[in-house]
Amino acid sequence: MFNRSVTLRGLVLLAGACLTSGAVLAAGPEVEGFGGGATFSGGGGTHGFFGGGGSWGFGDSLRVLGEVTYSPLASLSGSQSGVNVSATEHVLGVGGGAEFSFLEPSRRVRPYVLGVIGLDHLSASATVTGGGATGSGSASSNSVYGGVGGGVRYFIGKSWGIKPQIRYQHSTDVGNEIIYSVGVFFRFGN
Repeated sequence: MFNRSVTLRGLVLLAGACLTSGAVLAAGPEVEGFGGGATFSGGGGTHGFFGGGGSWGFGDSLRVLGEVTYSPLASLSGSQSGVNVSATEHVLGVGGGAEFSFLEPSRRVRPYVLGVIGLDHLSASATVTGGGATGSGSASSNSVYGGVGGGVRYFIGKSWGIKPQIRYQHSTDVGNEIIYSVGVFFRFGN
């Protein structure tokens, strides 16, 4: 489980180190869209997700990033004996972190490791209609997540490419996840 104050202090220290180290902004801003799957521990199954984000390069190897993800976890709709039921469940995530690349920027293929932290918002709603009456309800919860992983940044053109990635992530509500994705990125200023 992640301690929120320790996690926040870690982000502040990372940002401070990047800004006060005198690092030259070598690689400009980058935007990315991605999609993939998340496998949840404890029988939670595998669910698809998609998202987007942006990052900024500090020096030749460090990128600080932000991301937003959406995962539709479940959807149910049915009718039996005059009773109609519909229900949905999904997770919206907002987070950030850092990537560290191993090879010089002139390389077409650049492996990297990353660390991320953020917030997940899990929500569910249901509606039941039958016998001339309708009932509905909803529930939601927020949780903190943190994760580590790695991937490869593969430049197809001078300013864009693909980015396969895998990471282990732990959320205070959802538990352990293995997340795998493929993204398309575009770097400005190249």
